Amino acid sequence: MDASATLERLVLSTHGSNDIMCLTLRHGCCFLGVERRTRRRPRVSISDPLIVLSCFAVLVICMLGSCAEARTLKIANVLAPYTATLEIADATGEDVFTPGVIRVFDRSGREAVKIEANELPLGLESHAGMEPYTAELIVQEDFNFDGITDMAVMDGQNSCYHGPSYEVFVGDKSGALHADKALTELAQEYCGLFQVDRARKRLSAMSKSGCCHHLYVEFAIENGVPTPVRQVEEGTAYYAPYPTFYQETAVRNGKMSAAAGYRRMPDPADSSADHWVKLDLADGRHVQLLVLDHELFYAISKKNGEIEFLYPDREVQEASGAFVYDPGSRRLSFANGAARYAISMSDDRAQVEVDVGGARYVYRAVKREGDDLRELTSGYLKNLERTALTHTFPFEDFSAHFRAEMRLTDAPDKPNRTSARYRIFRKKDDALVAEHTGDIGYALCDQLTEAEITEVPRSGQHPLHYDDYDFDGVRDFAFLTDDETETYAIYLTRNGDTLEYSAPFSEMTRDVGLFKPVPSDHTLVHGAYIYRVEHGLPVLQRDGRDFENLMRALHE
Repeated sequence: MDASATLERLVLSTHGSNDIMCLTLRHGCCFLGVERRTRRRPRVSISDPLIVLSCFAVLVICMLGSCAEARTLKIANVLAPYTATLEIADATGEDVFTPGVIRVFDRSGREAVKIEANELPLGLESHAGMEPYTAELIVQEDFNFDGITDMAVMDGQNSCYHGPSYEVFVGDKSGALHADKALTELAQEYCGLFQVDRARKRLSAMSKSGCCHHLYVEFAIENGVPTPVRQVEEGTAYYAPYPTFYQETAVRNGKMSAAAGYRRMPDPADSSADHWVKLDLADGRHVQLLVLDHELFYAISKKNGEIEFLYPDREVQEASGAFVYDPGSRRLSFANGAARYAISMSDDRAQVEVDVGGARYVYRAVKREGDDLRELTSGYLKNLERTALTHTFPFEDFSAHFRAEMRLTDAPDKPNRTSARYRIFRKKDDALVAEHTGDIGYALCDQLTEAEITEVPRSGQHPLHYDDYDFDGVRDFAFLTDDETETYAIYLTRNGDTLEYSAPFSEMTRDVGLFKPVPSDHTLVHGAYIYRVEHGLPVLQRDGRDFENLMRALHE
């Protein structure tokens, strides 16, 4: 309770006088006055400490502006022949609602409507609409479709979940307004003011229970009374991917005829899914793949949005098998009992295959631009398994003496990582002279598999490079062992046809990346790091971390 409301009237009397000083609080405002004592009142000494403190508290409250001054405002945009005013107190503190009086006057200036509301939202003079919780003070429409404009006036926050409520008045040909009980009940018992469909001559209202259950009701005006003719019930499931239950009910001659309810997939725009792939089949159905909470889902929906099949489906089964993705063929598959499903996608086409009961069905599909199974399956998914990558890249033109091979296989214990196995063979006898392994991310892996690289580059983003790193005039080789730390394994060529792993050269790439050889001064350069090669070994000339720290200090 406000401190100013704890004291309604304080009477201060002076000894030996019939005059008394009164501090009175009315409607949150204080009034100071002098009254002539007309009957005996108990006297209170001004020296009483409690009275002094109380008086001081009341005066401070008044000085701080708790006594709001009432204002009378003209409500804009009210259609002729009516005008309207709003009597409201100035807001104080963090008030959101305030009491007020709305008055509507006819063309003669006579008060036609008066609404005393305990709670009116502040800042509504501009009539800002907030659908479906219409928050305008006055709404004028032909609610009963008789060709005459009617009026709804806000009377507080009495609709669902403390939403705005209205009293409805219908107009007649003379311009008079009459309270309408049935329409007022409609504007009180649902969420906000009902909506008006002029073309179809229908009113629609919405109510809800909690966050996830909504009821939409459509009314026709029969004999001047709103009568329900159709209702739609929607409720969101509490399990991923949170499909929506949908049921439509028709009302004829007062009898309800409910159609069978069904589930719909959520709207991608309203979903919190991390990835969403949608395929359109020729028969009008839709296939949807989405990732939500690190779990992959597959759904096929009919033209009306009804879910025909959902996998995994928590409503039907608690557990289900995993999806299997083959990065090489870009094919996603899963089994549901005896039926097997597979989705294949390339850059310009997609198809869905279903094998069941010995028969195979193939559906061509149209995919949206940008949809890609590689992106869909790129993150950690708890119900996805990846098959081993079988891509092998032969580099026949690797060098005059060697040929290289890189094989990418799955790394099951490292989500989103691919194991890379590098092998170099001597051409004259096909002997294996070097072998090294590392792991790289799926993003780089996909670039390699799509590009079908058959030549080893000297620079650029690639897991295998060659150059003369020790400046002995012979080509050496670098294998990417970890693309996250940009670490390479460096193999130096010895005696023309032998390779030797070099730990010093390899270690200098950790967390830095591959260096660029500068033959003119026998240095290896990468950004602010510089190594000089002396007697076949790299010697640090400038530490990039020290240089970066120096630059940072100078900048500060």
